[in-house]
Amino acid sequence: MRFNIELFVRILILQLTLTRSALTDAVVNGALNEREDVRVQFYMLQLDQWTSAGLEAKFKATLAQALTGYCMGNFTICGFNSSSFENFTAASVRFSPGYPANVDSHYLNLRLSIAYSLQQPGENEINFILPVADTTTIIENNRMKLYDAIGHYIVYIDAQFAQFYSIPPPHFINLVVVSAAVGFTLLLTVVALTMRKCA
Repeated sequence: MRFNIELFVRILILQLTLTRSALTDAVVNGALNEREDVRVQFYMLQLDQWTSAGLEAKFKATLAQALTGYCMGNFTICGFNSSSFENFTAASVRFSPGYPANVDSHYLNLRLSIAYSLQQPGENEINFILPVADTTTIIENNRMKLYDAIGHYIVYIDAQFAQFYSIPPPHFINLVVVSAAVGFTLLLTVVALTMRKCA
């Protein structure tokens, strides 16, 4: 498999650009951990694809489903006094003003938060915003489900701490590499057994 220097340089430039952008955000917002939104970046996704292919609805529905699963096991973190609550909807996933937006020809940025109304018995209704750390955890744990829903990889998640993800190789390359590795291992085994018998 040939090393692609152009892709490596693009990823390196992207990482440096995003790190600079994250530091700028920290200055503007006072501190990264005071932000209520999480920045998510997709590889090889255009804004027109996002809008024309209905990817926003698919993304929000998948994330809302993941949120429901997360809150079933963490209902106090999600602001509930008990584990009895209705499933979340796409309306709980909110994009920050100006997003989504293309960074350049290959990357699409989202800034999002998870917010919903809560009303406990005998209390006034409040607008609850899920903590950034929990929103990040939900996105990280469901990266492949989100990929399955919209067909594009998340390569970057930026909240309190920036996290860069490599792009998985295409399925065909996986098949070739795994098959070659298994074949090479079998060949070495046969050669080793043959040499042992000859000795």
